[in-house]
Amino acid sequence: MLDAQAADLILVSARIEGEGLAWFAVDSSAVECLPLAAYDLTRRQCRVRLVSCPARRLAGTGEASVRRVLDMAALALAVEELGGAAACLDAATEYAKVRVQFGRAIGSFQAVKHRLADTLIELELTRSLVEDCVSTVASKREDVSLLGSLAKVSASSTYQRIAGDNIQVHGGIGYTWEHDAQLYFKRAFSGAGLFGTLDQHRDNLAARAA
Repeated sequence: MLDAQAADLILVSARIEGEGLAWFAVDSSAVECLPLAAYDLTRRQCRVRLVSCPARRLAGTGEASVRRVLDMAALALAVEELGGAAACLDAATEYAKVRVQFGRAIGSFQAVKHRLADTLIELELTRSLVEDCVSTVASKREDVSLLGSLAKVSASSTYQRIAGDNIQVHGGIGYTWEHDAQLYFKRAFSGAGLFGTLDQHRDNLAARAA
């Protein structure tokens, strides 16, 4: 669970006999949070143990309610990933302007220019898709499961590639702990597994297209 150590309330889905899944609010002081060793050190994760915990039942019951929350979370995560990808491109572009090699800024070399141009095109295509998914959901004309999966697959894949390109443009410094490039890279790959893996979301898209 993400950032459970800092939460006052923890939302939990639990199955009720004869009713199916339902949502409950649990006071964080009543649970045990066990920190996990995470790949992304900027996003705290832990395992939450609930043993005979008092809980308050919330509105919303059934598989569809739980599924919708996860789909909305995947859509929100796609927006975060889009922002991360844009930050990586900005950092790579700025570095290419100031890093000098062989007497020239590396941004003047064709290989670097082509990489950054391709990255910009991919980012803008992803931005259009994610923004369209968000606006469609906001206008209530939505299939959140479809749009959440579509945005998540696109944004996660784009973020991973651009975070990798950012490291490549920075060269040796991009691989070090002292530079932020590695933080974006780890966030890109760890975030891809949240609220459903990329394979699970691709399977969902394939099933709807069949």
